[in-house]
Amino acid sequence: PQSLVNMLKAGYSAMENPYDVNMAQLATPNDGLMMFSQSVTSLDIKEGDDPDNKVTIPVARLLAKAGVLQGSNLSLTDIQGGTVSNLQYTLAQCNKKIVVGQLYDFKDANWAYINPFVSGIDGALTAEYQANFTAVLNTDYKAVDASNTENKNLKTVYMPENTAENPAPTQVTYIQVRAKFTPTKLEDGATPNADGTFYVMFGQIGTNDALHQLYFADKTKAEAEAAKTDYNNGTVQRSVVLTYNQGYCYFRLYLNEDKVAGATKLGILRNTFFKAQITKINGLGTPLEGQIPGTPGTPGNPGGNVKPPKPV
Repeated sequence: PQSLVNMLKAGYSAMENPYDVNMAQLATPNDGLMMFSQSVTSLDIKEGDDPDNKVTIPVARLLAKAGVLQGSNLSLTDIQGGTVSNLQYTLAQCNKKIVVGQLYDFKDANWAYINPFVSGIDGALTAEYQANFTAVLNTDYKAVDASNTENKNLKTVYMPENTAENPAPTQVTYIQVRAKFTPTKLEDGATPNADGTFYVMFGQIGTNDALHQLYFADKTKAEAEAAKTDYNNGTVQRSVVLTYNQGYCYFRLYLNEDKVAGATKLGILRNTFFKAQITKINGLGTPLEGQIPGTPGTPGNPGGNVKPPKPV
């Protein structure tokens, strides 16, 4: 893009200033990717078509690249009472600003921690956070490739650098995986909804902390189950219903690059190729995009006075 050309002309000091990311300009189907030379080469031009006038310059992408494929032994059946299909992925929490110059200290434009929430640990996002990070790129889902797909044939995505002093779940770029979950067993007499939507009742009977996870096609019946006195411990009702619209559930896949000197955990560095494999699905994903597993409203912490099976 011309704005970046102008920055380079201004000198290296300008390259250390944050630059607004425009992926449509930095990675285009027709014009390719923004590249930078990795070394300086001197050239004495000779007269005519002398072969010595040809110079090869190694270059590096300004962006990182990722592809996702299924592990060779990935099982999509018998997963917490259901099956998984239609695995897709996209990017989430990408930086909206980059530093064009090389990050010799590994500190990118969003290095310092940015408070994401107006209050508490979830809910409305601060204006500063939204100005610096993208949400889930939910119009860009791609199919997860088969396990034997060659690198050159992977359906890949590009992302700007992102390093964080505090690699918290709200600060790092990650891959959002989306999948269709189909319960094996619904309430008696139920017919699955045409769009795949289902409801999950999480409950704990009496004072027993064993977690019951029941699937329903009818929300009214799920709520009726949750209202049963069986799920009351004598003080509070311990049950809640979560909705899975269109049968979609979501998983986070963090990109854990091999560390180099000074690099931070989960850092995304330019010219890196991440080849991520999904080797196992342990259970039902979150009902909404962008949710952090284990936070309220997810299977690991469903709410409704239900004691989390794995407290966080």
